[in-house]
Amino acid sequence: MTSTPFRLTPSTYFGIECRRTLRRSIFFIILVLAASLYAALFDLRWALVALMALFLVVPFVVFNIYYTHLLKPEAVRALSRQKVTVSPDCTILVEYLPADDSPLPAQTLSPLTIHPQNIISIYQSGAYIVVEYRFTTDCIQVIPVNAISVEDLATLLDFLSLANTKNK
Repeated sequence: MTSTPFRLTPSTYFGIECRRTLRRSIFFIILVLAASLYAALFDLRWALVALMALFLVVPFVVFNIYYTHLLKPEAVRALSRQKVTVSPDCTILVEYLPADDSPLPAQTLSPLTIHPQNIISIYQSGAYIVVEYRFTTDCIQVIPVNAISVEDLATLLDFLSLANTKNK
């Protein structure tokens, strides 16, 4: 199965990375804000604490995600124009294509092969299939659902869920 060539926007990649990173700690942040707002019903100073937490902690978390995840070479790969091929043995081959509309010279990136034993998890995030895998660090490969034909989408999800269950 081969996808049509696609390119992710930086905002899409940032949103997926935020959801991936914050899914463990978002509950704690919301709990602190909710507790502060509840306490603000009895003492208005707690509203200031909630605002300080909101405007001091949240930007720090966003900057942390930016500097730890979005400045890696894997992010450059994820934002490049690419084509994904999934073989019957659940190996994913990502080919990086030259940009059509860029006035800059094409940056050549070697193809990436993701073996089934390196896949951590696979899930759908909106209109994207996200494959978390181990490379040098934990990375993600994002595949837009609309880049895959309707016939191949069900087969792809079956293949990838099979690879996901093998690694658990």
